[in-house]
Amino acid sequence: AIDQGASAQAKALLESLQASANAAVQYGSTKQGSASDIQQVQQNFNSLYNCWQTVASSTALTAGQQAEGTQGASSANTQILQLQAQVDALNNDITRANTAIASIQNLQSQVLFAATPEDVTAAAYAVQAASASLISAADVTTAQQNRASLQTQLTSTNQQAQTGLTQCRAMLGV
Repeated sequence: AIDQGASAQAKALLESLQASANAAVQYGSTKQGSASDIQQVQQNFNSLYNCWQTVASSTALTAGQQAEGTQGASSANTQILQLQAQVDALNNDITRANTAIASIQNLQSQVLFAATPEDVTAAAYAVQAASASLISAADVTTAQQNRASLQTQLTSTNQQAQTGLTQCRAMLGV
């Protein structure tokens, strides 16, 4: 005979795990979007770096202009490295989401293969023990808010790259 209480508990566990899986996917997707946003700005700073490198090595320009090119390249490179640190942190968050998804899949299997009320209880304990490492709805909300703030910051940062590129190209006469 099927234990109705255990069956209801297993169903509730699976629903909770599915919600956690959805949150982890959404969190990972948001973090990936943030990383992509940063990488687009990084590409602009890479163009700026290359332009300033050209200025620094151009024999058609004065020593003062070449020095300005060296400084500009250095500043652009610093910005690229700072942005990369943010991407690295976001990649760690994406790994956290992927780890949570794998954990959820294992827990879902444990619930699905529970054959007795005791198995369901053991699965419930396993879910409870893992809950701290899972992604919550609050984590998703925070990630989304952080992405919105990041996009505002990146608009300003990207403008710096564009302004620098205009200045650099003017120096090269292009």
